[in-house]
Amino acid sequence: MSATFFPPLCELFAFLLLSSPCKEPSVSRYSSSRKTAPKVRDGQVQKKNRHAPTRLNSLSVGIAKTRGGRRHVITKEDIWKFVRLLPDWKRLSTDLDFIYLSSITGDEDGADGWYVYPTRPMIVINAWDADLTLFADPDFFRRHEKLFERLGAEVRELEYGYDCVFDEDSARAYQLLHIFLHELGHHHYLITGGRGKIAGSEKYAETYALKMERKIWQRYCQAFHFHPENLAA
Repeated sequence: MSATFFPPLCELFAFLLLSSPCKEPSVSRYSSSRKTAPKVRDGQVQKKNRHAPTRLNSLSVGIAKTRGGRRHVITKEDIWKFVRLLPDWKRLSTDLDFIYLSSITGDEDGADGWYVYPTRPMIVINAWDADLTLFADPDFFRRHEKLFERLGAEVRELEYGYDCVFDEDSARAYQLLHIFLHELGHHHYLITGGRGKIAGSEKYAETYALKMERKIWQRYCQAFHFHPENLAA
């Protein structure tokens, strides 16, 4: 993806400038897009309060305070618990600098998360609307239908797409087991086989997320006490 300025980066830049002496990151990013026509409330992204990041070695996790019907379903503690389930985390964490829980929602941004590189490699996970409903266009739903079934989401077919309704546990699992792993897949691609290339990264990231999800599914269910009612094969 070309180096284009995206509204959520305004929030992230301000957070980084307040919390770290590091230079401003590149605006190049890969995103977990799930719809073709994202909404922006009132025509703009509002300013948000920021929370100070926590840090483990060189990696830090930050979270923005949500307002206006938005919410987080994962915490900084959830991030630390989750990454310790990943078998290749030690290798990945040496090159990843920041994980940020944004107050922007997927409806506003058109994506559930994104990966920024290369000045300060980081993963950003967007917030949810309060009703924990994710809108998916037909193409996104087709590619993720089995995932929604595994997580136990309730699917409501609409004229122009699908509403996928989560509870807090399944929403957390969606963000950690898929969105976070997808963005981590972009990072893995760039520091290993991709060697900084963009071409092929999206397919690689999605494949990485699905493979890693299968690998750690049981450990995740135990660590997060996750027991979805609908378990698809």
